[in-house]
Amino acid sequence: MDVANPSRISKMVDLFEGFTHIVLLAAKIGRVMFNTDPKPNAGYNTMIFNNVVETVDIASWLYDMKYDFTFYSTSEVYGSAHTSESVITESTAPSIITSDRGAYSSQKLAAEKYLTSIHETNESIGNLKIIRPFNVSGKHQRRGVVFDMVKDAVENGKIWYSMNTTRTLTSSEFAKSRSADLILSDKSGVFNLSEGITLTMEALANEIRDRIGGSIELEAREADPQIQFRQTTRLSEGYDRDKLVDIIDEVYSYVKEHYVRREQS
Repeated sequence: MDVANPSRISKMVDLFEGFTHIVLLAAKIGRVMFNTDPKPNAGYNTMIFNNVVETVDIASWLYDMKYDFTFYSTSEVYGSAHTSESVITESTAPSIITSDRGAYSSQKLAAEKYLTSIHETNESIGNLKIIRPFNVSGKHQRRGVVFDMVKDAVENGKIWYSMNTTRTLTSSEFAKSRSADLILSDKSGVFNLSEGITLTMEALANEIRDRIGGSIELEAREADPQIQFRQTTRLSEGYDRDKLVDIIDEVYSYVKEHYVRREQS
C-alpha cells in the first residue's frame, strides 16, 4: 500500500481497527536521496507522515480510542548523545540543519514538534515515544560507516576514513531490544538510542583493520566540515571495546560471505 497516496487513508483506517500501537519508522526516502534532491524528496516523506497522522486522527475518533505512537526520528536533529534527552537547542543542533542538505533533519524536527503538539492536546495519541537512533550498525544495515569500511576492506584491501571526524555507534541488537521495550512501555518522551560507543573514524578504521587482519591499507580523507561532527559533539572518555568488536564481527561475517576481493588492475 502506498501510504503517500491520500486516497489510501480510508484503507489504512480499516487496518487500524483493533490496533493499539502505531510505529512510524524511518521514511521511505533516506538522507542520501534527500541530499541529492532535497525539496521533492522532503515533500514525499512529508506526505507519508501527514497521511499516517491523519489516519490516526480519524481512527481515534471512529474507534473511540487513543493510540500509542512511536516515531523514529534522527540523531542529526539532536546533534549529541551526551546532552539531556529532553533538550533540543540551537547550540546542540549541528549546522547541517540550516542547509539544503539538512532537509532530512529539518523534516524530522518539524515532525517531532507536530506530534508533541498533538500529544499535548490529549486527543488521538496516548503515549508518544520519539526515538532517535545513533548510527545503528549490524549485518542488517546495508549502509553506514561500519558496513562501508568493512566492505572496502574486503573488496579493496583498503579502508578510507574522514579525518577529525567522530561517530557514535549502536549495535542493531541493542537497538531492537531497546526499541521493543520502549514501544511496549507506558512511557512518553524523547529517547536517544545509543550505547555510548563514540570514537574517531581513524580509531574505528584501526579497530576494523585489527579485527579483520591481513594487509589492509588505511587512507585518510579530508572531512566535510558540515557533517564531521554530525552525530556527536565530543568523544567518550572510554567505550566498551567488546561491544564495538561484536558490531564489527557481525558486519564482517556478512560481508565476507557476500562480497569478494576485487582483482587489482
